[in-house]
Amino acid sequence: MSEGYLQTLQHEFEAGEGSFLLQLRSDLYWDRQAFGRLVSAMQACCNEHQSTQAFDRWMAEGFWYTQSFVRSWVNHPNFPKPYTQDYYEKACTSLDDLAQWFFSGINPYEGEGGFELIE
Repeated sequence: MSEGYLQTLQHEFEAGEGSFLLQLRSDLYWDRQAFGRLVSAMQACCNEHQSTQAFDRWMAEGFWYTQSFVRSWVNHPNFPKPYTQDYYEKACTSLDDLAQWFFSGINPYEGEGGFELIE
């Protein structure tokens, strides 16, 4: 598998220019395309490292932080929500599931038709 997902993850987790996390935090803007890139890279990482026993700290911190930060940010009453509450809940659940998969090595979607990308 290509290591391109690592570059995407690093860019996202560092809140680089145009990243989902930077736009969410700084502009209060949910960029669906950037969210899709983030979630796809997280999924690729989980697939690639499912049996890995040790990770670089930046990866672990990124999965942990993204899961908790995004949920807390979008649940703030002043966060603008152009999409339905159900959309945001599914998106946050996707991040929760990806973090669980990353840390446990167990794909929560195994045998259920796979991970469904929420964009």
